[in-house]
Amino acid sequence: MFAVLWQAVLIAADDFLHWMGYFTAIFMMALQPGIFGEHVYAATPWIMLGALTFGTMYMLRALFVKALGMPRDLCRCVTMILLLMTVQCLVGRNEALYWYCGAVNYTFFYGIALFYLGTLLSAVYDKARWKRRCDLVLACFLGIMVGGGNYMTALTVAIVVASAVILMICQKALFRLRALLLPIACFAAAFAASCLAPGNAYRSEITQGMGAVKAVFVSLYYFFDYCVSDWTTWAVLAGFLLMIPFIWKMVRSTDFPFPFPLLTLLFGYGLTSANVTPPLYAIGNIGAGRLQALFFMQYLLLMTLCMVYALGWLSKYLEKRQKERGVRAEDKNLSYPAFVATAALAVFIIFASALCVYVDPYYYTASSAVTDLMNGSAKAYGEAYEERVSQLKDPDVSEVIFEPLPAEPELLFFSDITGSMDSWENRAIARFYGKESVVVEGR
Repeated sequence: MFAVLWQAVLIAADDFLHWMGYFTAIFMMALQPGIFGEHVYAATPWIMLGALTFGTMYMLRALFVKALGMPRDLCRCVTMILLLMTVQCLVGRNEALYWYCGAVNYTFFYGIALFYLGTLLSAVYDKARWKRRCDLVLACFLGIMVGGGNYMTALTVAIVVASAVILMICQKALFRLRALLLPIACFAAAFAASCLAPGNAYRSEITQGMGAVKAVFVSLYYFFDYCVSDWTTWAVLAGFLLMIPFIWKMVRSTDFPFPFPLLTLLFGYGLTSANVTPPLYAIGNIGAGRLQALFFMQYLLLMTLCMVYALGWLSKYLEKRQKERGVRAEDKNLSYPAFVATAALAVFIIFASALCVYVDPYYYTASSAVTDLMNGSAKAYGEAYEERVSQLKDPDVSEVIFEPLPAEPELLFFSDITGSMDSWENRAIARFYGKESVVVEGR
């Protein structure tokens, strides 16, 4: 085990010097589950979904419940709707959930970043002193992890942390800032080291990116091109509508005034767009499914937070007007018409989803999994995989020739080795299993 960890450290160091700077992500990539046994690779989607789920739950609970004093049960309702939308409507699913090296750098570190932001909030708002100390220790570790991870997530966290620091200084909340200095410094140091890594300079010589200014403007445009135009489907819109009654009751229960709503919404738009500025600057596009998946996940999260803020401002505005006119404030409980509307919307979502899945079985992530299981493609893919592993482990075979895969399940298949033994994928597998060559016949 220690030998494996040491090799992962060496790989991260080599890439840091000669290829790319996000050292903690490379360390995690080197520890892909398959090195502990081919069948352990099946843990990949559980790891990614676990990081995404618990990271989202922890951060939103720290923000809504601990910081703003909103009801925990309503926070859970909003969080579950958000996660359901995120997972079921996810773009680039195979890269974001099943291909480990792509998923761990983006989906996993996105979840870790949410944990990091949640621990910063908890370090301020947890009541018990020992809990705040534990939060700070954990935040220091997570800060290093996130700072050394993918640049999309790290840049987003850097903007959020910098904005929070400015707000604390403006509000003269220096006692809170002092408490968070160490975990913020850990993140900043790791992020700076990642950005200044020697490998980034080498990689930039062989990739064609955009200028910094152009990358910023294109990322602002991509919010409308991808998020609004392509990804805000009827299912996503229905999910946002389904949140509104729960959010309305949440914001009615807090004393936070929700000031400067337009400025806050503009910040949310800029923060969402900033997510894709690093790949545009580095390689000039966001065509990879894993990049789009991360963009999509952060878009849904920030849209949810913007909805909470906008509805919170509206709620406080209406309360103020009612007090000025001497009108008794409305009941903060969910009204009967709102309950009926929510139930009707839920029925509509079920009906429309069934219709969409009937026409396109791959419409949702869950329906894709069920479809590949029922039509036999997942089984055929698994059997072919087992056959290939047996060939690779056969000591009497030095030059391995595979049959083409009989199926390519939508959630499981990302890419395959080629018919050329000189391609990097083929050489990597041959080196790992100690073979002279590995090729796929007819490719």
